[in-house]
Amino acid sequence: MGVLPEVLGKSQIDRHGLIQRLKRKGAARVFFIESGEVPLDWKAVMLCLDCKVNNSRRMKRWSCPPYAFTPDKVKEMLEKHPEAVLVNLEVDFFPIVNRSWDSFDPFLQIAQKFFCHFYWGKLHRIMLELKEYLKSKGIPGHVWGSSPCHACFKCSYPRKCRKPGAMLISPEASGIDLYRLAATVGIPIEIPPKKKIQLISLAIFG
Repeated sequence: MGVLPEVLGKSQIDRHGLIQRLKRKGAARVFFIESGEVPLDWKAVMLCLDCKVNNSRRMKRWSCPPYAFTPDKVKEMLEKHPEAVLVNLEVDFFPIVNRSWDSFDPFLQIAQKFFCHFYWGKLHRIMLELKEYLKSKGIPGHVWGSSPCHACFKCSYPRKCRKPGAMLISPEASGIDLYRLAATVGIPIEIPPKKKIQLISLAIFG
């Protein structure tokens, strides 16, 4: 993994200050890596497509395939923006949901769904904080969200996006392999999650 200096290249980002800012918003870990280390795989996109094929909300979010960036497009973006910041939100399961990984109890499944959506929304807001930071510094780049976009309770698709400034695309939908990325920096992902969930997103810039 590439080691980047305290003030990053041409971007002139205060790494320590940004880490503290994101941690105050709830991030557990923040890593700076080179964009070339971000793994891309069409399989990640296909998994998102499979998710949509098997439920009634198929193709009903602007942040998911086929409306997200393709891996080929993301590859171009990574070449354009050489620096990346990886944000990790680590969450302990509540007692009411920490057995849903081995249970078909519909109550536990629904409880876990609400639990996950709450924290997906929290990471979405952390990434918006990062987006605002980059914008305030005049640093070009792109910020992804967490799972489907959580700017709205329900996506306005097929109507025009209600909050284009707050809409963030799913990393997985863009072909970013979050499992391999987590392994690169040592984030302990448990599959299936039994005690903690690790939510991950990233931004590229420079």
